[in-house]
Amino acid sequence: MYREQTDGDAMGAAGGGFAVGLMWGVAIGAGLAFLFAPRAGAELREQMSDSINRFGRKAKDSYDRTSETLKDTYDRTSETVKDAYDRASEKAKSAYDQTSEATNDAMKAGRKTVDDMQGIPRT
Repeated sequence: MYREQTDGDAMGAAGGGFAVGLMWGVAIGAGLAFLFAPRAGAELREQMSDSINRFGRKAKDSYDRTSETLKDTYDRTSETVKDAYDRASEKAKSAYDQTSEATNDAMKAGRKTVDDMQGIPRT
């Protein structure tokens, strides 16, 4: 079936594709620039190797920082959710206990009232 694409869908798909295309374009353009630059072959290969290694280190550093940030965010969020759950559980148990106690007291009072009306002594 045909599905109409919304602006959000187009932006999401195009945004990711654009970023990948941009990175490939930069890499290919840099490679071509090195190939056509007036330098000796060994010097050119060394410069290309250095650039690739530098790019690899930057990518790894970026990945490591992002991973650490995500892990820290996950840990903090998990702790916050656990604390909120624990507090809510305690409040729910307290409310249940109070309601249960009030219900029992009301039932005792109701029985006593009925017994008093019928003249039955209760202990």
